[in-house]
Amino acid sequence: MERLGNFIYRRARLIIVIVMVLNVTAAVSFINFSLDTDFIKFFSGGNPKAVEYNALNAKYESGESISVLIEHDSSLLDLDNLQAVFSIQHEIEDIEGVSLVQGYIPPELFIEGQIISIDEQYIENNYGFIKDFIENKYFFTEQFITTDYQKGALVVTLDIDAEASDVVESLEGIVENEDVLTLLLAGNEIIKNTIWDYLIRVFILMPFGIFFILCVFYLMLRVRRFTILAFMPAGIAALWIFGTVFWSGRGLNIVTVISPMFILTVGSAFGLHYVSHFAENLHKYSDRRQLTIETLRMVGMPIFLAAVTTMAGFVSLTWTDVLPMRDMGIFVTLGIGYAGLLALLFVPAVLSRIKLPPKLPEPKPSLMTRFVIAASRFRGAILIVFAAIVIVSAVYIPRLEVISDQLMFFKEGSEIRQSFAKVEENFGGAIPLTAEIIAPNGLADLNDDKYAN
Repeated sequence: MERLGNFIYRRARLIIVIVMVLNVTAAVSFINFSLDTDFIKFFSGGNPKAVEYNALNAKYESGESISVLIEHDSSLLDLDNLQAVFSIQHEIEDIEGVSLVQGYIPPELFIEGQIISIDEQYIENNYGFIKDFIENKYFFTEQFITTDYQKGALVVTLDIDAEASDVVESLEGIVENEDVLTLLLAGNEIIKNTIWDYLIRVFILMPFGIFFILCVFYLMLRVRRFTILAFMPAGIAALWIFGTVFWSGRGLNIVTVISPMFILTVGSAFGLHYVSHFAENLHKYSDRRQLTIETLRMVGMPIFLAAVTTMAGFVSLTWTDVLPMRDMGIFVTLGIGYAGLLALLFVPAVLSRIKLPPKLPEPKPSLMTRFVIAASRFRGAILIVFAAIVIVSAVYIPRLEVISDQLMFFKEGSEIRQSFAKVEENFGGAIPLTAEIIAPNGLADLNDDKYAN
């Protein structure tokens, strides 16, 4: 550690300049900011279900589907409501990126050998006929309207290359502007659009996490500049992880978006170790070079080993088949490495150059130290509690279940879960099941009543 301490002392300015340049580079990377909320990205490229899903979409040039739930206190088959639903359906069809809209109003009728397109004028002039046709003859009626006729659904299918977020934004505009009927949206794209808003809040909450870490550090160090320096390895490492992600072209996803919080909470200990021992040694060594060397001798190897073992734990995630988890394993491992490196190089370099406080507060036993000393008097009780935790864990860990419902990302009473629950209750589900039925001989098979049935 003596050689490392001498190197840091001699090259302190260079180390500081390099870190500042890398900070600017990482900050500039935010021009490439992206957040991917697509759940299909959870699967590796060779996953058979993902391959089949993508192949079907490509083969039939169809994208995701969005369900629009329609509600009214009176019957949706009343003339005014029927025309309002038709108008909404027509407005949705005009949205760029929408390839098909299906509902309980037929787009056209086959009458006496003629195909008649349905429009608002036809509905008004032939209301009784249209109402009777929907109630008694249209084979889509049961799929798209309830038996009391007060709830209906439109299924909006997107183009395969549609900008889904723009379509969702247009649909939300229709929902907000509708004053006759109550409209709700459900579907994969609605989940992705909603979870985007939830994940953005992670960045809003991050400053609160930083504030609490700084408060804890200040209670321990009681010197502002030491508090900030102790936190800097983790803070800079989190910034560098953003730079690594965005400059690599990967972007964040619904799992990796929390990687910086892991780095801030886990990596902050490295800087605290160095700064706290530096403060303890401050009155022992008047020479700044010797102070740096002796502090590194005390904590250099522990910080290195703590970083390596923590990295080993997170790097194990790279063997999973869940791609976002694999990405998080890579990025958190790098972030912990960054934090450890900064604690061993950058923090000592800064402390070797900045003005130090002339007098430090008298050290007092920390709350944790007092707690450990007090708890040591009850060793038997501690062993009993530990054994109880082990037994309970052994019983309940095998009972853990994996819930793959995407709606588990949201609170029970949230608007999106209520919307999905209504669609599922009345129409079986908000996310359509896609299947392919192959007729080897084409229309010849379909014309055979056995195959047709």
